Amino acid sequence: MKAAGGGYIVNTASLAGLIGVFGYTDYCASKFAIVGFSEALRSELKPHRIMVSVLCPPGRRHAGLRGREHDEAARDGRGLHRREAADA
Repeated sequence: MKAAGGGYIVNTASLAGLIGVFGYTDYCASKFAIVGFSEALRSELKPHRIMVSVLCPPGRRHAGLRGREHDEAARDGRGLHRREAADA
């Protein structure tokens, strides 16, 4: 991409990469890592005209929380921590 004069990299994480969700500690940690990696890579590659984005699609119900537990956690915000993604 450097030789071509630029390009675009798209990484895929999850909304769990932007908020910590009760019961999904390991999953959230791995998604936060993708978001952080993408932010750092974006800064490093910007001088080379290589753009970096990260997609954070909404999740679905996972085995960690099922049915009513999932709905209650989502509704009352239990264990959630919001984080703004830095756009360099």
